[in-house]
Amino acid sequence: MKRNIIIAIVAAGAVVGGGTLAGATMGSGGDSEQASNTLEPISVAEAGGSASGGDDDRDDRDDRNERNERGAGGGEGSAAERAVHSALTARPGVVTEIELDDDDDDDGDRHRAWEVEIFGDDDRWYEVHVSEDGREVLDSHDKDDDDDDDRAVAVSLRSGNAEVDVLGAIRLAEQQTSAALREADVDDGHWELELRGGDGAEHELSINLGTGNVTDRERDDDDDRDDRGDDDWDDRDDDRDDRDDNDNRDDDDWDDRDDDRDDRDDDRDDR
Repeated sequence: MKRNIIIAIVAAGAVVGGGTLAGATMGSGGDSEQASNTLEPISVAEAGGSASGGDDDRDDRDDRNERNERGAGGGEGSAAERAVHSALTARPGVVTEIELDDDDDDDGDRHRAWEVEIFGDDDRWYEVHVSEDGREVLDSHDKDDDDDDDRAVAVSLRSGNAEVDVLGAIRLAEQQTSAALREADVDDGHWELELRGGDGAEHELSINLGTGNVTDRERDDDDDRDDRGDDDWDDRDDDRDDRDDNDNRDDDDWDDRDDDRDDRDDDRDDR
């Protein structure tokens, strides 16, 4: 017997908030059964609406700030992570470069500090100097950077398109090498990081911005330190040789004086 099928779309609570749309069938006998297929949850944007771009930007900044605070806030993390957190607290934005730099002050005293380059939320570039332990901002000033590629990378980082930000890259690199960061910057779609271990070994890592994977890794043992050690030994050997030469000259002087005395004795004997 032919049945009349009536399909009803139950939409209550589904339009707002991306609820699930379900179909139901009604048989001729008045009994209802759930349809074999249902529609996937659908959001307002997917249904034809669109979210505000400004809201997305604010959400991205909130997420980024939350990651920063979670990664380095409260004194947690390595010195490099703390330096990033301190710099971003002073100048909100995204970090595109960080380096532990050795500087000589006006008195000739050497001190180390982090130089952090930031593309700010106000679309301006800043350079922030942070103490070596990463806890104190020493100074901050505007930085000129007219490079379009640098700006494009910074905007991409700020929009959250990258899989890994500077904190994630630092944390991954330091965990992989058990070394401390010395420098990190963005180049050709990768975070390029340089680190130094407690044994003096230097490490270089490349981390893909899009995947967060380490794509290249190198280790360079501290041959320079060994060379400096050899040079020190050579210098000490040279010093010993110089002292020996001086001793020999002293011996020669004594020999010359002995010869002079012998000559005088011979003269007296002749007289």
